[in-house]
Amino acid sequence: MSELFIDATHAGVAGDMLLSALVSLGADPQKIESALAPLSATVPIQLSFQKVNRAGVSALHFALKEPFPEFKHHNYGHLKKLFSSLSLSPKTEALALEILRVIGEAEAKIHHIPLEKVHFHEVGAIDSVVDILGVSLALEQINPKRITCSTITLGFGSVHCSHGLYPVPAPATLEILEGLSIGSGPQPYEMTTPTGAAILKVICEQTGAVLPEMVLTKIGYGAGTRDIKNHPNVLRMMLGEVNEPKV
Repeated sequence: MSELFIDATHAGVAGDMLLSALVSLGADPQKIESALAPLSATVPIQLSFQKVNRAGVSALHFALKEPFPEFKHHNYGHLKKLFSSLSLSPKTEALALEILRVIGEAEAKIHHIPLEKVHFHEVGAIDSVVDILGVSLALEQINPKRITCSTITLGFGSVHCSHGLYPVPAPATLEILEGLSIGSGPQPYEMTTPTGAAILKVICEQTGAVLPEMVLTKIGYGAGTRDIKNHPNVLRMMLGEVNEPKV
């Protein structure tokens, strides 16, 4: 049985780190880019994956190539329709919509408004939309039977959001992480974003897990944007074969 283990203990998790780690693991970025093409009617969406060095560790870093397509913030209802308009497999569409719902419900609870009226700010930006859809498409390619994750490192300090200065983790991130295994870690930065948290909540059968006994087949490294001295800002993924649990 194939299992994907995500190590978010050291550097936390963000959507771009997850997508770049999955491409590092073997997902085809050209197929992902092609599937995302209908998102924009202006300039094409172009994905950039580049090798970078984070405190001595070589990893893949994802970013959108400029110029970005015109893409204004959307509410939950708009984004839901946008996701459903793409030519995705039922499994991939369902996964992307579930991630979006998790973020939307967290925002709805925080602001005390109906889900359909939630207005996305950071998550409504084109890069976060691409992260959600890109990860969903990449997981369809990798197709692990089970996904588990370590304890999720959040960081500490403050972060600037659309509504002002908030403590780390940001309110939406903390709401999403309810029920998951978390820790602050040693870095005074936001190490886990709402998008990254929501993706893990949806795809992982277990958090706070340790690396299972497996025959290791592939390793993926996804770099965060921040380059921290003496601290590799890198998300690791390990794909391997484990024995099926006996019934």
